[in-house]
Amino acid sequence: LGVERLRDYSLDQKQLLADLLKLRGVDAEGTGEDYGAFVTVTHPRADRLAAALAGRGIVADARGDRLRLCPDILNSEGELAQCAEELGDLLAR
Repeated sequence: LGVERLRDYSLDQKQLLADLLKLRGVDAEGTGEDYGAFVTVTHPRADRLAAALAGRGIVADARGDRLRLCPDILNSEGELAQCAEELGDLLAR
């Protein structure tokens, strides 16, 4: 596959997730070539969001007020859409 193709794919996955989150009214940061593997969502209880997502089968991490979502090379578009839907649902409550 090569490092360049993997990086391009990772950037595409992050952008897709950010776009799907935006459709759900969720602002995400961390897209673009200047960022690493994570898309972040700022929320005062990011730890609770990560735990709630885990309960729905979605792996996420929280650092302070940042929920971190990292699309993996094996994640499908459907899984990214599910993540956006589940997070949007949690934030709407």
